Amino acid sequence: MAQTSVTVIPFSNRDAWERATQTALPSQTWGHAAGLQAQGMTPELAVVEAHGALMVLPFHRRSFQGAVDIATLPGLSGALISPDSTAPLSLWRDFATSHGFVSGYIQLSPMNDRVVASPPDEIKSNNALYIFDLMDWDIDTSVGYKMRRNIKAGNRLRAEIETDPVVLCHQFQSLHGSHLARIGAVPTFSGQALDRWFSEPGIIAFGARIMGKIVNIQMGRRKGLWADLHLAGSTPERRDLQAWVIWKAIEWLREQGVRYLNIGGYGHEGDGLHSMKARFGAQEHPLRAVHQIYDQKIYQELCGQRTPAPLATYFPAYRG
Repeated sequence: MAQTSVTVIPFSNRDAWERATQTALPSQTWGHAAGLQAQGMTPELAVVEAHGALMVLPFHRRSFQGAVDIATLPGLSGALISPDSTAPLSLWRDFATSHGFVSGYIQLSPMNDRVVASPPDEIKSNNALYIFDLMDWDIDTSVGYKMRRNIKAGNRLRAEIETDPVVLCHQFQSLHGSHLARIGAVPTFSGQALDRWFSEPGIIAFGARIMGKIVNIQMGRRKGLWADLHLAGSTPERRDLQAWVIWKAIEWLREQGVRYLNIGGYGHEGDGLHSMKARFGAQEHPLRAVHQIYDQKIYQELCGQRTPAPLATYFPAYRG
């Protein structure tokens, strides 16, 4: 009979976490969780085995008016189920219900496009992720002429690529903060989280240097055949170099034996980031998440206490 079990590994048990994520994705690693722990989260890792399938779920518990729900850790990797199966999700639902959680938001990995939900669970798509297969992508054949000119802008400006995270960490916080301020976004990650990420193995960062000054940076993490680029920063004048930096990152990562590069999604459909990434020739994967309600009574009570009424598109609705 296939093994059925749920094991929850605390952040404090680094050895067990790293053993459980040897073949996992970049933002499922202990190093990624370490940055989130530095900004106040309490990361945990659930390893769920059910009917021949394994789910690796990095998550954190969240309090809301005396209730507790769970969500996958922020990042591009989500929860990985191998092979595709609903069985680990059903077993996790039973576990979460027995532990008194109200709801769970479980972002699925981009490798789990074919996972379906078993009622009463639902899977919703929101945004998209753009993923390069670095064995197939080529600047001269994968994108059109206009996009090639956009990508190669750094060459015309005689930009140089910097790949040393130690060098780039000092500039990243100010460039990232400047970038968020320009687009009117609130910082998601604290300075402590960014510092911690840059100090952990597996970090990758790519910067455009013009006349000795770093003007655009992409940062993320690599793990095995996968790499994620999930944060960016730039000066106001050189935000147009993002595509060039990603191109140079592709070349560097390919030489390092990385096969897949996830550059994330966008703010909202039709914005500049969406336009740039959609024309890059990467594969578009829907950003899918499983919505689970473990205690329907408390869930409805929390929704009923919200003023104004909860957003129908947000989950859990009482947080919308």
